Amino acid sequence: MKKLLSSIFFLSLLAVLFTGCKDDEIEPKVVNLPINYANISGEWHLVSWRGEQIPDGIYFNIYLDRRDHEFSIRQNLNSMYEQNLTGSYNLELQDDEETYILSGLYSYGKGSWSHSYIVCAISEDGHLSLVAVDDDTEIAVLKKQ
Repeated sequence: MKKLLSSIFFLSLLAVLFTGCKDDEIEPKVVNLPINYANISGEWHLVSWRGEQIPDGIYFNIYLDRRDHEFSIRQNLNSMYEQNLTGSYNLELQDDEETYILSGLYSYGKGSWSHSYIVCAISEDGHLSLVAVDDDTEIAVLKKQ
């Protein structure tokens, strides 16, 4: 009987030892790329603005050319019809040596972008986070196409 109880105890102990507790799920660490013309270059699609997702049927796509520092925008944010805009952009490192500002000038004398944007991050998974310099509620998240 003593041998039977010790065998049951031993088997129970083994079962407890080999039953693994589920490890806490570790969120993947987001890796950001250096902010420069090479990493900001390409076609970006707006996925959220002012903290809200972009509704179906509404779009804002911007293509940034790193060589010529030119952009082209295809969007219907403020209109039921598509608008195509072009111009030049600048990515400028501020005096604090940590903040990059993205600004643009439309072609054909249409003026500057309504805001210049602080480039908060360019993630390795293809997301670009921007915040307007003069209005911190103007937050845009774009995804690389």
